[in-house]
Amino acid sequence: MITSNTNVPMKSNNLFASLIFSILILTSFVNIPQNTLLLKKWKIEFSTALLAMPTTAQTHYQNLTEAQKATVRADVERATWEFKEAGVFVQTYSDGETGQGTWSLSSNQKYITISVDGNTFTHEIKILNATTLVIKNNEGKEVTYHPL
Repeated sequence: MITSNTNVPMKSNNLFASLIFSILILTSFVNIPQNTLLLKKWKIEFSTALLAMPTTAQTHYQNLTEAQKATVRADVERATWEFKEAGVFVQTYSDGETGQGTWSLSSNQKYITISVDGNTFTHEIKILNATTLVIKNNEGKEVTYHPL
């Protein structure tokens, strides 16, 4: 029995339409302003926090007992940064206390300035997407954050 293959053009059209739709969706994410991507609560990745510590602090950490290291890690991982609308910044410390301040992006969106508790820091944004924020701190070390 010979059958007609009349569905081939339709399948090709559906495939083409799906491809175009996928491209439109993916390219729309490329144009999301960084300030919108920042608007959430972020938690530090401990391994990068450890590497960003001054050498003396790293040495001190390495000399701690395993129980003490676990406590330090838990303390660091409880701390968060939260970027809110209108440039409001909230830092939650490991003890649950918070510091309030402001944040802003440079005009080229490559630097973020954070002012909290009377201190102001400007960090270079190395990576910012929906799942990762990597900043280069004032000592030139990269620190990674992930959303909660």
